[in-house]
Amino acid sequence: MIEKLRTFPSIASNLFINILEENRHFADIAVQLHYGEEIGEDIARYHVDALNSLLHLGLSIHGDRNLLWKGSDHPSENKDDYHVISAPQSAGCLYLSYPVAMQHSPLYPQSNWETRVIAVQSRCLLTQADLETYGSIVTNDFPQILDVVYEAIQNGFLSNPEDQSSERIVFTTPTLEEILEVERELRPLWEVKTRKMSCV
Repeated sequence: MIEKLRTFPSIASNLFINILEENRHFADIAVQLHYGEEIGEDIARYHVDALNSLLHLGLSIHGDRNLLWKGSDHPSENKDDYHVISAPQSAGCLYLSYPVAMQHSPLYPQSNWETRVIAVQSRCLLTQADLETYGSIVTNDFPQILDVVYEAIQNGFLSNPEDQSSERIVFTTPTLEEILEVERELRPLWEVKTRKMSCV
């Protein structure tokens, strides 16, 4: 993906290349919690996200919600060509997308604390220097950048970009055992940090 981004250098593509090379994709993590009144389709608020959602991973932890977005079978500036697509999300569901470029809205059922909705949103981590370029970030090649991201999400990317026959690497998620193994590795570090904090 990075090699393709290099073919049309600009502020936007250079920023995204830096984010990928520095492993800052999915490094901006927000935990969203919702309970109480229903937010249904009649009051859905469609929006696009900020630049840090150029590559975005959403993971449902608890409860049920529904993600709506507006899509079309072909590129079009005519809003009548777009239709609403529904993607129900329950605990354990995840999606990979680029909501910086898609109109979307989450829906929530009426719930109490026990049935609350918890979701983790992992986005690109932007620095202060990145944010200072935000005003001029939408360049003429922005659609090309989105095409590269889309292709990577749909089909993966070549392990050797210069060899079209090389292995294609696709996005995968870790198994539960892999997650637990990382937790076992990190727990001693967390316990040390917790002890230091308790001594302050």
